[in-house]
This record gives sequence, C-alpha cells and structure tokens, in this order.
Amino acid sequence: MLALIAVVPLMIDRARSIETDRAERIAALSEEALALTRQGIEAQQEIVVAARSVVQVVARAHATLGISQENCGRFLAGATSDAPWITGLSIVGANGRVACSTVANSIGFDLSDRPYFQEAQRTRTFVVGDLAIGRSRGVRLVAAMPALEEDGWAASVITASFELQWIDRVGAEAARRPGALMLVADLNGTVLAAHPGRDTWLRKRFETNPLLRELQTRDSGIAAVEGIDGVRRVFGFARLPHASAFVAVGLDEAEMLRRVDSEMRTAYLQFALIGAFVLFGVWVGGEHAIVRPLRSLARMAVHIGHGNLQIRTTRQRWAAEFVPLAGALDAMAHRARGGIARRQRAARGARAPRQPVGSRQPPQLRRQARGGVA
Repeated sequence: MLALIAVVPLMIDRARSIETDRAERIAALSEEALALTRQGIEAQQEIVVAARSVVQVVARAHATLGISQENCGRFLAGATSDAPWITGLSIVGANGRVACSTVANSIGFDLSDRPYFQEAQRTRTFVVGDLAIGRSRGVRLVAAMPALEEDGWAASVITASFELQWIDRVGAEAARRPGALMLVADLNGTVLAAHPGRDTWLRKRFETNPLLRELQTRDSGIAAVEGIDGVRRVFGFARLPHASAFVAVGLDEAEMLRRVDSEMRTAYLQFALIGAFVLFGVWVGGEHAIVRPLRSLARMAVHIGHGNLQIRTTRQRWAAEFVPLAGALDAMAHRARGGIARRQRAARGARAPRQPVGSRQPPQLRRQARGGVA
C-alpha cells in the first residue's frame, strides 16, 4: 500500500505530462497547417503586386507614347519577357474589344461584359478579377488598369492574366505530409484547385461540406473538420487577398495522432514496467527488511509467552529500528526467569517439614548427629 501511495502520484504526473504533450503536438499540427496557408497568402500578395507593376507601366507607356498598332505586339511581348507567369497581356479599347494582345487569337474579343473591365473603367484604378480555372494552366487571375488620358478619360484598359504558380508550390509542400490536402475554393463552395486529386475535385461544389461552411463563416482560422473527401483533418484557412476565394491546407489528424498515440502507448508501457519493477523491489525489500524481522520477533514473543525463556533475540542481527524491540523482549524474558526462580524457591521453602518446638534436641546431640557420632 505504501508503495502504491508512492508510485501512483508519479503515474498521474506522467499521464498528465503525456496528455499535455499530445495537446501540444495537435497545436503544432494546427500551426503548421496555418503556416502553409500563410505561404499561399503571401505569394498571392506578391504576385498581385508584381502584376500591378507590369500593367501600370504598360498603361502609362500606352497613354504617354501612343503606341501604334504595328509596334503594339512587340511592346507587349517585351513587357512580359521578364514575367513568364503572365499568360496574356492585352490592350482593350474603350468599347471592350481587344485591340492588341500577346495572345494572337484573342484580338477582337469582346470583354465589355467582364466585371473587372467594367470596374476598371468605373473606378479608374487597378482592379483584380475573380479567380478562374484555365483550360490547361490551372487557376489564373486577371488584373486590369485603365490607361488614362490627360483629361482623365479611360481611352483603353490594360489587362493581364497570370497564373497562380504558388498553388502548385504550396500543394507540393503540403503533399510531403502524409494524408495532407490543399485546396482553393470560391465563396460558393466550388473547388478551383486541389492537391492531391486535382482532376477529382476540380469545378465541383461542396456547399454543404463542414469545411466550406467554416470558410464562409470566418476570413481565417483553424478548424478540425471533415474535408471534401470525408477525411477529418486539421485545416488552416484564410481568404485570399484581391479574390473572392479561400485557400485551405489540411493535415491528417488521424495520421498525426497515430504517431502521437503510438509514442504515448510506448511511454505508458515503459512507465508500467518501471512501476511494476519498483513495486516488486519495494515488496521484496519490505519482505526482507520489515516483514521477516517482525515475524521473527512475533514468534519469539510467542515462545516467551509459552514459557520458553531460554530464547535470545540477541542471537540475531537486527536493523537499528528493531533493536529496541528485541532488547525489550530479552528484558521481558529475563524478568520472567527471575520471577519464576523466586516463586520456585518460595515453593520449596513452603514444602520443607518443620519439627515441633518441644522435641528439639540438645545442641550436643544435634552436632553429634551431623558429625555421624552414635
């Protein structure tokens, strides 16, 4: 019992430590998912800033230099030579028709109904359209910047479509974790990009999925919910800047907890073995150092109680804690022997015959009798 009292608090403390470690690892998993999400947010901001710089330069050059139709194509191609991530750069007239572009088959295309074109003409500022799924290049964005005349009239609008290469980069980084999932979805729940399984989930809507409900509720955060594939993960998510869409990175909770639980089971097993060894050692040590001496002293007390007064506790070596008790038993046996001897002498004296007073012999006769004289 004393051993259990000593070991149980240690076991409880160890269990609390293991559970704390488990909670810390889950928190670390959440922070890791959120960190991957932030990588996407930062990359999105960087690419939008870079796109703004390109269209701003082209808009100013077009408004200032009045680039001719013949030189327009070469000018736009030169502007994008150092920006391979730009998939198309165009000059759109005030009527919404593409007048010049690095994409040859887009010349003459009508963009007057596109929200980003209308917004750029109305606000006369840089605008970014919604995310779109390209035919072969994945997710892309379109940025627009009006080329303003001196009187402030937007004679044309410069548009640039650029692909979000960071999606593949973050997706590849997330895929290094077993069971991870990275996806980009719009506010309606339509999946615009997913890694892995891009072809499986692309353009599908999951408006009732718990994850997408979380995306529609908050701009950023962490949620442990089921993903679009029904697997529970710890998701870090955030709204993309300049877009009505979210990026979410989920790390498999079960996979992470499987490693943690395995380590916990190992730690519990080790602690159980150590506890059993300690209890066994305490039991053996207690049996040898406490129980056996107590049993020996008890047997000696029984012998003394039954009259075996020749027994001596000093014939054995005792631990310091038992020396006073052994000495007390010896003293008790000694006193008992002295008492018995006194009682025996008294009893013998009581049994000896006494002569009558009047029959006493003269001293001479008594001496003769003792000396053997007739």
